[in-house]
Amino acid sequence: MSLLHYLVMRPQDQEFRKTWNDRTTLYQSFWGLEEAQAIPPNIVMTGPYLKPAAEYMKILEQKDKELFDWMNKAQEDGIPIAYITLGSECVWQEWAVKELYFGLKEVNCRVIWGLKP
Repeated sequence: MSLLHYLVMRPQDQEFRKTWNDRTTLYQSFWGLEEAQAIPPNIVMTGPYLKPAAEYMKILEQKDKELFDWMNKAQEDGIPIAYITLGSECVWQEWAVKELYFGLKEVNCRVIWGLKP
């Protein structure tokens, strides 16, 4: 169940909903990420505004030809690519990073991993 569904549909939060429903609320998501549902008129979806994938690939080819070729080879071979980013707010312990790494090795995919020290 999505956060939006939870906030809109939970009857025990009537007091919160009364004030919340009177305000314009920005909700960051995008179509296809969550189950389709009716939303109140005060909700404004603010999903990512992205260029078409082809434009990003042109930029990548210019900026990092090696990565571009690696991704194209995976696509040609029918191998999925997983993008993993652990963010910068969490401090991951070494054992957890290793477990994630060994788990990813078991999956038949290529991995682009953004990991900050």
